[in-house]
Amino acid sequence: MSDAVWFVAMEGPGRTGEWDWGSLGEPDPREMHPVRRPNSGDFSRHIPVSAYSLKTHSHHELESALEHELLRVLEQRSDVVWLLAQPVRLHLPMDRRTTHVPDLLSVNANGSVTLWDARPGERVDDRFEAVSAGTAAACAEVGWNYEVFRGAQSRILRLNLRWLHEDRRLRPWHRVKRDQLRSLLDRCGVPGTATVGTVIEAEDPELVSAMWHYIWAGEIVCDLELHLRAETALTWVGCDEL
Repeated sequence: MSDAVWFVAMEGPGRTGEWDWGSLGEPDPREMHPVRRPNSGDFSRHIPVSAYSLKTHSHHELESALEHELLRVLEQRSDVVWLLAQPVRLHLPMDRRTTHVPDLLSVNANGSVTLWDARPGERVDDRFEAVSAGTAAACAEVGWNYEVFRGAQSRILRLNLRWLHEDRRLRPWHRVKRDQLRSLLDRCGVPGTATVGTVIEAEDPELVSAMWHYIWAGEIVCDLELHLRAETALTWVGCDEL
């Protein structure tokens, strides 16, 4: 037993109470609210930001650029269906003062729940390692997962996701251009022989916008670990249209 005590806000921001897993079962993440709102002051290390999520159609209060990056990464994952910032407050059995609020909660399509902490490698010290271990143990005890996000694997991937993030919202012309885009890529025959340049050469700005959106949505696959160039290979994989 981890002996962790969970505090969850189910009735609105700032109205947080202890959650009894034994009698209440698992809280529904879609009914949970943030347990706190990040603030900044003269000596704060971070500047809070309000970021909009298309997974929840709502804003999330984040504390750092790394948390915003984590939100973008989770937004782009097709298996993630729900997100919540500042999701729970944990009192961990380390000492009487150890209280921890993970940065994000994500829910997968299969119903699995993960708590996330965003922490750059240079700020992972013994104290954070102990808090992480305590959080992981508390999550394992209730059937949730726990992950530490230290940033995208490469600077190129991080910048590509930032670029694609601008076209993540489904626009009216994206649906109109979807079949045209699929036909254009399929006409190249061999998967991966169509390129970003193939779409740009069609000289249709709405088609190019649709290309970026469907790369973000995962219907077009390309190597996001490399710079996006005219010669970047594209493969249409498709999915059930939203």
